[in-house]
Amino acid sequence: MKWGLIPLLAILSITRTFAQSSKDSLIQVINSSSSDKEKLPAYAELAFTIYLSNPDSGILLAQQGFKLAEIDQNRFQQASTLNALGLSYFRKGWYAKAISSFEQSIKLFDPKADQEQIARVYLNLGHVYQSQKDYRAANTYNIKALRQFEVLNDSFRIALCYQTLNVVCRELKDFKSSASYIDKSISILSRINKYDELANSYTLKGNLLKTQKLFPEAIIEFNKAIELYGIANDLSNKGIAYENLGLAYEEIKNYPKSIEYLNRSLEIFKTLNSEVDQAYERLKRSIPYAKMGDYNSATSDLDFAEGIFKNENLAEYLSEVYLSRSEVLSMQGFSEEALVVYRRHIHLKDSLAQARRSDELLRIQTEFESEQKEKQIAVLQAERDVKNAELTKRNWVIISLSIVGLMSLAFFYILRNRRKIKDELSKQQLLNKIASDLHDDVGATLSSIRMYGDVIKTKARKEAPELSSIAEKISENATEMIDSMSDIVWTIKPGLDNLNALQDRIWNVGLEMCAPKNIRFIFTERTESEDFHISTELRHDMYMISKEAINNAVKYSNCSEIAVGLVKNNNQLELKIKDNGNGIPENVKRGNGLNNMESRCLEHSGRFEIITNKSGTQILAFFDV
Repeated sequence: MKWGLIPLLAILSITRTFAQSSKDSLIQVINSSSSDKEKLPAYAELAFTIYLSNPDSGILLAQQGFKLAEIDQNRFQQASTLNALGLSYFRKGWYAKAISSFEQSIKLFDPKADQEQIARVYLNLGHVYQSQKDYRAANTYNIKALRQFEVLNDSFRIALCYQTLNVVCRELKDFKSSASYIDKSISILSRINKYDELANSYTLKGNLLKTQKLFPEAIIEFNKAIELYGIANDLSNKGIAYENLGLAYEEIKNYPKSIEYLNRSLEIFKTLNSEVDQAYERLKRSIPYAKMGDYNSATSDLDFAEGIFKNENLAEYLSEVYLSRSEVLSMQGFSEEALVVYRRHIHLKDSLAQARRSDELLRIQTEFESEQKEKQIAVLQAERDVKNAELTKRNWVIISLSIVGLMSLAFFYILRNRRKIKDELSKQQLLNKIASDLHDDVGATLSSIRMYGDVIKTKARKEAPELSSIAEKISENATEMIDSMSDIVWTIKPGLDNLNALQDRIWNVGLEMCAPKNIRFIFTERTESEDFHISTELRHDMYMISKEAINNAVKYSNCSEIAVGLVKNNNQLELKIKDNGNGIPENVKRGNGLNNMESRCLEHSGRFEIITNKSGTQILAFFDV
């Protein structure tokens, strides 16, 4: 067996853990010439030691240890290696396999002799379900762990169970039970003088009160936590407790106090040389500053935080910076700038959500593929054993079972794909219905309004000239609404999400706008593609940029020709609108139209340019796809 561990131990030799000397000694035991029975406990212990830093190696060690324990018929070591295996699976995010390993582990432990081990496995199960946000299941297993520790009279672990139950009940909105558990935890930890964990309990109680919006009471608990973290010399958690205190004072609008405690937190993280934590405290301090009217300090804090989070590539914190900056700008009365920054926040938030969904999908897929491979290996091993030891008849039984399993899997895939297709069809039908209703019902109503406006306008010229301008306005507004509605219908209508459809739409609207003024409208560059699809948001914004640019050229440039180009160049879409008019005069202030075009472009992290001179104006927009 020693030779089979050489690749694994090569990996382990470069892994850093908190118990390096213990790990080295365990590796030496496994590599020793001792019997398998003597080195069997080292597999589970080594897997426990490394699963946080190297879960893949933890899985290999636990699996090898389990096989040896099975041969030796050692139920305790089988259960221990399964527990280590479950922790390694949990670390990788393979929740279903972790749960399965933990449940098997509990069955193998002796209910009377191994109560402590069973309690720990129950806690592990609770953590898995808590990570999946299945708080009711988490609550069930945490209570089971609590009952085991109560039998063992282990006060310290009972207190830790109460802390976990406090968090789970808080998520379940069972605030009464949550408060009861944390008070019991505080009572026990106060009695046994565990200052660091007691401080954690006061912090958890403060968080519970803050969730219930009982901020003055939460402030009292956070102050207790700060004092105890000081006694325990736990600077990092003390800094977090000061932050909690500052945020609680912000909630009750005591902004000077809020800034005071956030400053204390900031000083601690300066001592600890943690730039990210410093940036986060300054981010949180910006709003109290702004509430007090000190916008310069607020802006300075946000600039510092944004720089650090960009350097560290912390997109989630950067999203918070954009949200706070938007709020500060809004307080100053800069509504347009606030809206631009808020859009950045929304765009980044949506990107993060999409990334999380992709990561979760990859995690599920990886877990599923791993499980399938393990099943395939098990089936192959079973077939080989049967060939060596049993009759041919049993081989056919196994083959039949394998076929049934594969057919079941294929049936599952077919059902899942049919459901996906059905959901997509439902979505398409809904979008078609919305587009149809807008076109038929709203369009018909607006057309009627425009028609009635024209009738009133004609009569008003003869009978009531003073009403003529009002009727004219009704007709114009109805016409504009019909155009806007047409744009909305085109945007949401399924089947028009490709590059050709977008170019055709720009061509039609360009001809319609240029014809009344005898302006020549042409496409100079065009990429033909029905297979390249564009998201609804990007398609809408590229169309609106084109429409606005053509409209500006028609109205103000005094041009005789407008040329449009829309091409896909590698991984970039290039949109160009050029006229041969007079250009934009230098003394003309930039209007909302150009600003809107640039904002639409920036929302997709694009690049926007305006080139203008006496020979004409060119609008350029580039989008990464």
